[in-house]
Amino acid sequence: RPRECVLRAGEILFVPAGCPHRVENLERSLAISANFVDQSNFEAVVRELRGNSLVDEQAKGLLQVFEREGFDRTMDEEQSDLSWEEFKTWPRAKPNPSVLQS
Repeated sequence: RPRECVLRAGEILFVPAGCPHRVENLERSLAISANFVDQSNFEAVVRELRGNSLVDEQAKGLLQVFEREGFDRTMDEEQSDLSWEEFKTWPRAKPNPSVLQS
């Protein structure tokens, strides 16, 4: 059964993985979205990326990173935070210019 809610300034909504959803902005809004990947959902994320990569170059690039030999899948909870410099140079797929232009 669909559910509806109205968020006010400063409120957030968590949408669990795999839950279809739709957003309608009632006024000018700034939305920030993030996807969280850890050991509990890594395989599900890879499966989703495999499907999306058929039509989305950015999904294809991320899938290539996740499936790259040597990619650390341990996601150690004891791992310390990355420094800003490490974050900026973290291995990631190169953007496809044709996708960015569309």
